[in-house]
Amino acid sequence: IQQIEQTNSAILRTYYANALDHNLIDIKTVKYIVEGKIKPKAFAERGIEQYVKAEEWLHTQLDQPLTVGMLYQLHKILVLDLYNNREDVNLFTVNATKAPEKLSPTAELELESLFEYMNHDSEHHPVIQSWVLHFKLLQIRLFSEAKSKMASLLQNFWLAKKQVNMNGLLSLEHELYVNKTEYQGFLGETRDVEKIAATEQQLLDFGMQLYVSQLDRLKTLLRSYFRQQVEFD
Repeated sequence: IQQIEQTNSAILRTYYANALDHNLIDIKTVKYIVEGKIKPKAFAERGIEQYVKAEEWLHTQLDQPLTVGMLYQLHKILVLDLYNNREDVNLFTVNATKAPEKLSPTAELELESLFEYMNHDSEHHPVIQSWVLHFKLLQIRLFSEAKSKMASLLQNFWLAKKQVNMNGLLSLEHELYVNKTEYQGFLGETRDVEKIAATEQQLLDFGMQLYVSQLDRLKTLLRSYFRQQVEFD
């Protein structure tokens, strides 16, 4: 059951993280890509594959602290490899490729300060820390693409690192998508000034509400498994 639901959660994380980044694709296709049953061809499908690769790479880094270098590697996987590692790239498709981006000195300083806090804070619960990480990343001027994906990936990395991701069963991106109007306000994709100027406590309250909603979904799911096994109606 755990293995089945870990796979299902990976599918949901990938599907909704891409949907939030305006790459809405059929969930059955996402399922087949995550499970390695089809080779993605279209640009949108390859975006799904790169997200899976990014999550798999982060899983190999669980014993490492957060660093600015991780963001550069995520940019390479999510953006550079997506645009450049294609069969149709040649001298005549130069405008369709992407050049590496450099974070501004200000952004790097903000990230170093954020990661210093994350790597050494011992006062706050890891779940709260994960939402601090997520929303601070949204507020920093990162690369031109995939900001929300990076925030979600690093939040999941942190939860897994601290072993509070329910053994890989969490898919917080689902909750973010259900509440996407409010979330996009925090992301700066709407003109809602109140959302953009939200206090840190408002952001954390919002995030923790989503975390509780996700736990409720898991509770309902596991209860249904239990009732099936004991033939209880």
